[in-house]
Amino acid sequence: AGAARTAQWLVIGLSISVAGFLTAGAFWLRRRIGPPLERTARVCSAIAEGRLDTQAPSGNRQDEIGQLETALHGMATRLRGIVGDVRGGSGLMFQGASEISQANEHLSSRTEQSAASLEETASSMEQMTVWNWLLWLVSNFQMTRSKPIPKQINNKCYNTNDRNGYHSRYFI
Repeated sequence: AGAARTAQWLVIGLSISVAGFLTAGAFWLRRRIGPPLERTARVCSAIAEGRLDTQAPSGNRQDEIGQLETALHGMATRLRGIVGDVRGGSGLMFQGASEISQANEHLSSRTEQSAASLEETASSMEQMTVWNWLLWLVSNFQMTRSKPIPKQINNKCYNTNDRNGYHSRYFI
């Protein structure tokens, strides 16, 4: 009976010691692993929210947590670089689009000016054609009134004489 009781106290004491060691080990692991993981989680959350100016831990440790911190630091640095490049590229695209827009406006203006100039030229040519045709008609009428010309085709114009001996031309 005495030996059983001693063995029972020995098992209880050993169990309490093991529980104490396990509790101390858990606290030690919590203090050793917890803060770096919490810091890394905060940095990941900040980056996910778009705050790219958040500094990631540099990973001074030589264990898995240090490797995680080093990878996170490299990812954040590269992500900042990529976003900076995209912003720079979009600025260049905006500048290029603005230049294209201005060039289109200048081209449109020049096209309108050319159209107006062409319209003026066409109107002037029409006036000149009518005026020249009238001058030609009057001069030919005066020259041909005195002597009739037989019917002939000349430069797509028909020359005819009517019954009274008057010469006339008409165009096709």
